Amino acid sequence: MRNLFASVPAAGHLPTCLLPLIEAAGRAGHEVALLTDRSMRAVSAAAARSTSRTAA
Repeated sequence: MRNLFASVPAAGHLPTCLLPLIEAAGRAGHEVALLTDRSMRAVSAAAARSTSRTAA
């Protein structure tokens, strides 16, 4: 399943509330994408690393 997560650029919103959901969806095998402001690039990069999978 494809999931698009959107977040306002607030330090308390993305890392504490949304990031665990994004990571869980990625671990479950879903394709995930995140839409947020550039100011949250470091946090979104962490989400990308934790949910990325390599093809077997």
